[in-house]
Amino acid sequence: CIDELADEVGLAHAGHSPEVHDHRAAEDLGHHVPDRDRIAELVDDRVDADESLLQQSPCTLEAGAALLEPYSDDPGNSGLLVTPPEEILEAARFALAHGFQVGTHAIGDRANRIVLDAYETSFRESPGAKDPRFRIEHAQHLRPAEVARMAALGVVASMQPYHVADDGRWAGKRLGSRVTDSYVFRSL
Repeated sequence: CIDELADEVGLAHAGHSPEVHDHRAAEDLGHHVPDRDRIAELVDDRVDADESLLQQSPCTLEAGAALLEPYSDDPGNSGLLVTPPEEILEAARFALAHGFQVGTHAIGDRANRIVLDAYETSFRESPGAKDPRFRIEHAQHLRPAEVARMAALGVVASMQPYHVADDGRWAGKRLGSRVTDSYVFRSL
C-alpha cells in the first residue's frame, strides 16, 4: 500500500511553462542545480495532497478528498491526505530556493488549506522569491477564506471545468450544503 500512497512531486522552472523532468533539463534552461539527487527525486512526478471525492483507497476504505468536516454520506470519514503537510512544505521550500514552481494537486477543503499553509510559510521564509507562481491543481472545494488567501498569496488555481460536469452528479450527496463552496470559478 505504501506505493499507492507515496507522495509525488512536480516542479516547473519559474518563468517556463514546460515541466522539468530531470536535473539535466533544469541545467539546459541555464540554471545550476546544486543538489542533483534531490532535484531528480522531486521532479519525477507531482505533489498530491489528497484524492478525489469519490475515490477510495484500497488500503484504507476511506474516501479520498481530505475535508475539514466529515462527508455528508459517510459521517465517520473526512478523507485522506496522501502527502504529509511537512513534505508539501519541504517541496515548496526547495522550489523557492532553486527557482522552481510547484503545482500541488488538492481537491478537498482541508487539503487546499494545508497546501496554502505550506505555500504561505515558504513565501514568508523566502521574501526575496520573485513571482513564484505556485499553483493548486483542481482546487475544487474551497472555503471562502481560502479563496481570499489564494488571491493574497498570488497562488494560481488550476481548475478544470470538466470536473463540475463529472463530479456534479454526486458532489451534493457527498458534501451536502458545503457543495456551495465547490467549483468557485468566478470567485477565483
